[in-house]
Amino acid sequence: MISTEDLFGKISNLPPKYGWQAGGYSCRCIRCNDRFQGRKRASECADCAYDETIDRSPPTKEDLELWNKMLDDIIGKHNEK
Repeated sequence: MISTEDLFGKISNLPPKYGWQAGGYSCRCIRCNDRFQGRKRASECADCAYDETIDRSPPTKEDLELWNKMLDDIIGKHNEK
């Protein structure tokens, strides 16, 4: 017999936090890639949203420069084809 959790993912009724909100939609967590039931645009499962070990500090200037360089490389390679 297949459970609701097998079909729709982890279920939690914890209060909203970061990308987590309870709801009835089947979602996929951007951090752990697990399926969970959450609000329509929830981006994190409750486990990840409540995980205090995750670094949630804003990106540094160096992080943003690296990100922009990677995007420029990808777009440049795509435009060469």
